[in-house]
Amino acid sequence: MSALDDFCKRNNIYIIAYGLDADKPTSAPAKGTGYWAQDTSTLYLADNDMNWVAVGGSGGATQLTDLSDVTSANTAPNLVLATPDSVAGYYSGRSLVANDIPNLSASKITSGVFPTSRGALGLDTSANASGGMLYLSGTGTWAVLPKGTDGQYLTLSSGLPAWGTVASGNTELIATISQSTATSSISVSVTGSNYRWIYIHGIAACTNSNDTIRMQFNNDTGTNYNWVRANRSGTNTSLTGQTYMDCVFASNTAQPKAGIFYINIIDPDTKNNNYITFLANSITDAGASILASGVYTVSGASLTSVKFFPKNSANIEYMYAYVYGVK
Repeated sequence: MSALDDFCKRNNIYIIAYGLDADKPTSAPAKGTGYWAQDTSTLYLADNDMNWVAVGGSGGATQLTDLSDVTSANTAPNLVLATPDSVAGYYSGRSLVANDIPNLSASKITSGVFPTSRGALGLDTSANASGGMLYLSGTGTWAVLPKGTDGQYLTLSSGLPAWGTVASGNTELIATISQSTATSSISVSVTGSNYRWIYIHGIAACTNSNDTIRMQFNNDTGTNYNWVRANRSGTNTSLTGQTYMDCVFASNTAQPKAGIFYINIIDPDTKNNNYITFLANSITDAGASILASGVYTVSGASLTSVKFFPKNSANIEYMYAYVYGVK
């Protein structure tokens, strides 16, 4: 070993050899030695395994292609290597901040459940069937109430939403009629198979004076209605094989003679006597009245709809009514 080599080693001084890149030794002679390739302006330093690592190149830019031999001092956990937040500076280990994360589409989040503290539900509803409803099962806790069955109603059980079934003998509102402008007919849909009887009460008027409103079941215009009509003078008229049934005496409002009516449809599901029967009572504010009762003669025909239309007038002037069903 020359005196110069011995001096450099004892004082941690290493002389960097230089030459053409192609003339660089295959392996470094010692750790920490260097070689300057003057034709490519590349500086090579020897790593711990005495392999050459290029740390400089054309233009003087620092280049590292392998960090396996780069070490640093022990640091706190969960830090990232980044430049300072919002200002220029050197790389260092620091905590991640909001500015480090770019704006992302919600589609980038493909798993997990957001908690209620983030304005979400805190539960996965992707597998819930249609018709279900969300409700709060506790403070800040969402749950899903699966859909019930047709005819059930929403109630409370132990303070929480639940589906209930109308008990036999209970009454429920099926529909309302709110016809404020003149029309040639009014129809209301009902599901007779759900009820023991149905009753309709309301008020109506026709565009002509001294007129009557008639009704049909299930849009049936055939000769399937047998009924008896009685007026206030005590005259009874028996009618068979009719295409309608009288139900409301409702003159026009100009007189005024609006008809207040009550219609009771018995056995709409035809489970008791195989036929739908009815009773209709009506009286006007001028004192005229009508009482009619009869039977719809189609055997086993469950009620699906009730249609109202005037006897002589072009239109029913208006009708307001409630339709109830009794279980």
